[in-house]
Amino acid sequence: MWWLPLAEKHKKFLAGEEVVIIMGRGHSGTRVMTRICECLGVNVGATGELKTGDTTDLKFTRTIKKVATHDIDCNFTNERKSWLQNRFDRAVSKYYQGLDSREVWGWKFPETYLIGPYVRDTFPKARYIHLLRDGRDLAFKKHLTDDPNRKLGKVLLSHLGAMDKPHHIQAALSWEYQVNAWAAFAETLPEGSVIDFRFEDILRTPRESVAQLTEFLGLEMTEACDEFLTNELDTSKARQHRENDPKQVSEVIDVIGDSLKAYGYI
Repeated sequence: MWWLPLAEKHKKFLAGEEVVIIMGRGHSGTRVMTRICECLGVNVGATGELKTGDTTDLKFTRTIKKVATHDIDCNFTNERKSWLQNRFDRAVSKYYQGLDSREVWGWKFPETYLIGPYVRDTFPKARYIHLLRDGRDLAFKKHLTDDPNRKLGKVLLSHLGAMDKPHHIQAALSWEYQVNAWAAFAETLPEGSVIDFRFEDILRTPRESVAQLTEFLGLEMTEACDEFLTNELDTSKARQHRENDPKQVSEVIDVIGDSLKAYGYI
């Protein structure tokens, strides 16, 4: 049963795995990082069925959303609910068993960004690839964590008191909450377990960024990755907020300007 603890031998096995986890708010460049990691030989559970590049084990991704929905503030408190931990442990164990290649493995699913302590409890040796993107860009994109009609979006926006605000403000506040929650959680992680990238820097200097990534993961650059960077990387995605109404962009800055400044975007 999903509410019971995972067998100790399985928990011990997972605890020894240096799993690779792509962390970032949805639309922050995690799809690009998924393709880069795949080209480098990391199995992130994406089969090409989803345009998002997300892990395609729906039971696993539903569990991640369930944990986030029921413990939205866990990154700040660093506390865990045992029944949610058991549910996550069982789901990720089954996910691992379903992978066709496990030499270097992990996953990409943006809502993982919201459940850091549960991941850390299961994988103390995890390696985190963190993506940050300009919150002004994210304010004009739609994601389930800023959608009041989706369960997780409703929980998060209600937590922020933003249910009645226009979407660009809801999305901006969702970005701010999530990047600050990650920052709080990241302080609890072992030194050397996280590599941080700005999406804009990946687009501007992709090969330098990938060189840092391969060193972090202990992998070699591949022909497939070089081809992706040459032929598929869309550098036009940086600073997309400039395409939107300047008045609304100013409204976003009024709301999250302190965080934009803290992360070096204004």
